[in-house]
Amino acid sequence: ISLSEKRIEFALRDYYRAFMQRSRWVSDLLVSLSELERYEKRLHEAWEEYFEILNESGIDGQTNHELIPKGQQLYDQLMRISHLNIRTSCTEPYVMKGSFHILADKKNLSLGWHPHYKDLLQRADSDNQEGATG
Repeated sequence: ISLSEKRIEFALRDYYRAFMQRSRWVSDLLVSLSELERYEKRLHEAWEEYFEILNESGIDGQTNHELIPKGQQLYDQLMRISHLNIRTSCTEPYVMKGSFHILADKKNLSLGWHPHYKDLLQRADSDNQEGATG
């Protein structure tokens, strides 16, 4: 979605912080894997709602160049949510932001920012596989 290098650095920072924090919680038995799964489900449900709003705004027939700002808008909206904390006492924004990035990084392509993220990622993966074998 053509974010600036600085915003990509912020996303990476949040991803790694959330990953490390979540790992510590699990290893210290402060959070169970089922609680993390329930949290990820809540995040995914929020993403689904915002993604559907994006789709309703009319994306059919638009070029990739026209769709990039819509992906940026989706990303911005989700990164600004303040009520999706894993627990009420855990209000550090990086946990929620990084958890969104963790979900977006999963191979099942269940979450993304660009309106056609699945097609773009599958095409990129296919191109990478062809390049590795060709």
